[in-house]
Amino acid sequence: MTDTLLAGEEQDLAATTAFNPTTAGTYSFRTQTQLSGDVTISNNERLSELIVVDTSLVDITLGYTGPVSAPLGTGISWSGGNSGVGVEIVPPFYPCYVRKLEFYIVDNALPTGFYSLMYDNTGLDNGPGNLLDSTYFDPSLMLYPEAWNTITLPAPIQIDSGSIFIEWRMQAESISLGTDNTLPISNRSYEVLGGWSIFRYRETQDPMIRAIVATTATAGIGSGSSTNFVGEFYPSPADGRVFMDLSLENSNSKTRFDVFNLQGQLVQTAERSVNGNQRVMLDISSLSPGLYVCNIVAGDDQFNRKFIVR
Repeated sequence: MTDTLLAGEEQDLAATTAFNPTTAGTYSFRTQTQLSGDVTISNNERLSELIVVDTSLVDITLGYTGPVSAPLGTGISWSGGNSGVGVEIVPPFYPCYVRKLEFYIVDNALPTGFYSLMYDNTGLDNGPGNLLDSTYFDPSLMLYPEAWNTITLPAPIQIDSGSIFIEWRMQAESISLGTDNTLPISNRSYEVLGGWSIFRYRETQDPMIRAIVATTATAGIGSGSSTNFVGEFYPSPADGRVFMDLSLENSNSKTRFDVFNLQGQLVQTAERSVNGNQRVMLDISSLSPGLYVCNIVAGDDQFNRKFIVR
C-alpha cells in the first residue's frame, strides 16, 4: 500500500513477501487504486504481465504471447505497407545471447514478405537505438495462417545490459501479424509509422513477436568449433520441406545431412556444398508425420537438430 499520492508523484515500494516462483509461466502483477467514493471504478485496476522462464533449457523463449493468436481479422496490418509494430523485451539474465526471432503470421493474401529488425536500447529515453540485426523474410519460405515464422540469426547476438526492441515491418499491406488478446497484457508494444510510438492498442493486445535466447553463445550448437554455427530447422512442424541457416568456415568437403527416425533408423540422407553463410533446403516430402533427428556432418564437426513432419 502506498501513501496518498498527488498527480506526478512517485513512490518506491518494498514488497513484504518476496516473489520466488518455482514454475515457469505467466504471472500477473495487479495494481489497484482505492479512492473512496470514486464514481468510475472501471479504470481502477491494471494488470501487468510477468514472464518466468526456465534458464536450464537450451532454447529459452522470451515473449508476451501464447501459442495461438486471436481470431483471424484481428491481426495487425497498416494501409500502404512499409510500417509495422515492435515489442520491448527485457532479458532475465546477462549476458543473454539472442539466437532466433519469431513472428506469427495470420494472413498474407498476395503473398508478400516482411522485415525483421532488432535494436538495442541506446535511443532517446532508453528507446530503440543501434540496429543489431536486419533480415528480410521471403514469402516463399513463409507459413500462414496460424504459424510461427522463425528467423535464425547467422550468429548469436550478445546482450550485456538493458533491453532489446524487435520490429516486424510489413513489405506490403496484404500481410498481417497475429495478436494475443489474453490478459494479462505486457504494455511493452509500439507501432512504427515513420517512427516509434506507443501502440494504440497497447492495453488490450500483444503483437505476436518473440525471441529465442540462450545463456551461452554456444548453447544448442553441440560442437567444439568456435567458427561454425548451425541454426535450427524451420518451419517445424513442416510439410514438404525444411530450411536451415548455417555459417560454416573453411568447409572444403560437402556437408552431409543424415535424417533418423525415433527408432534410430536412417531414413534419408543428402549432401550440400556449404561455405560461409548459407540457407539450405531439405526435401522431406517422402517422410511420414513424426519427430526426426538430423545429424549434420561438416568436416570434423557434427551437429544434431530435430524437426517435426506433420
